[in-house]
Amino acid sequence: MGNLSIIGCKCWPNNYGGFESLVENLLRDKSFISNFKKITIYVESFDSAIANRFSNVEFVLLPITKAKNPIKFYFKSLFLAKDDDFNLILGLAGGLSLPIFRIFNRTTQYIVNIDGIEWKRSKFSIFKRIILYMLNMLSIIFSHKIILDSRALHIDNKLIKYKKKQFFIPYSSRFEGMSELKDFNQIDGDFVLAVSRFVPENNIEMICDGWNGFKKRHPENDMRFIFIGDFESYDKDLPAIYPNIDFVGPVFDLERLGLYFDACKAYIHGHSVGGTNPVLVEAISKECNIFANDNIYNKDTAQEHSNYFSCSAD
Repeated sequence: MGNLSIIGCKCWPNNYGGFESLVENLLRDKSFISNFKKITIYVESFDSAIANRFSNVEFVLLPITKAKNPIKFYFKSLFLAKDDDFNLILGLAGGLSLPIFRIFNRTTQYIVNIDGIEWKRSKFSIFKRIILYMLNMLSIIFSHKIILDSRALHIDNKLIKYKKKQFFIPYSSRFEGMSELKDFNQIDGDFVLAVSRFVPENNIEMICDGWNGFKKRHPENDMRFIFIGDFESYDKDLPAIYPNIDFVGPVFDLERLGLYFDACKAYIHGHSVGGTNPVLVEAISKECNIFANDNIYNKDTAQEHSNYFSCSAD
């Protein structure tokens, strides 16, 4: 039994998704917690009343905002965690600091969970994408282990000597073990569902344009389209552009979100860059009728459990 530090989680409890969901699932697993003498999680905010329920888990508050200064957020966390036996690093921003800590710290094991193929995300400028590519390379070279959630993310053959570091841990669904929710009357009428972060690589407008095309061809159809996610963060006024789509904002309550999945007639998934999108796994676990963007990541995850589209007409 040793000490573990988890680096890259923004907040506790989980009200964001992504790495926060990963940490939430780890802390639900008593057998995982019992493997370590102490677990330290570095965050920018946490609810002490909820955090204190874990006997050997400590949350350390950093005076740094991850979104505004990720390099500093990871460096400070790694510095504070330098004496622990294991550092689980969530994301690439720690890659810049890893060479330094590997040189001066020979005992800590550094394990990096790579968050998709960040340098291909169109929301980033060319300069940021170059930086992210370099961070990815540094993470692969200087880590002890690389965690990948999809085999479509495998380490490139140019780095073949580092392939022995990689291992795959697929996402599970947060709905596993939950009973199906039958009270569909909370949501009026038949509807199609999409759940997404509102970023360009999730093909938001392709999906919305596809729905508009469907409605123009079938004006008699009274099916609704409910789009869950942080639509207000998008750089366009989507509710004004697509008035026939219900943009309902984020839904963090798991039972409420499960209700949408159980009741929908189809689920549309636009994620197109990197890795396993956890929401797709959740739609599969709910046995939804899935229409997913046609790319290697979604096909690796959904395989025959989905239909695939590549444009709004599809």
